[in-house]
Amino acid sequence: MPRQARSQSARPHFQSAHLAAAAGYGVPSVFLAGDEGICAEARAMAGGLATVETLDGKGLASTSISPA
Repeated sequence: MPRQARSQSARPHFQSAHLAAAAGYGVPSVFLAGDEGICAEARAMAGGLATVETLDGKGLASTSISPA
């Protein structure tokens, strides 16, 4: 049986663990930059968090979408 590739969004983001750990110590998070998946996940975890999507995730790869 062939292995199925997991999409990048299916894996937990390590930044989410950092947000949760900081919140556990009472340290607020105010900004996060990354791909669409981590930005959406972070906004769901911390309502007032500002996010900027700087990467376009394509499976296991990503493309920088830095402003010109």
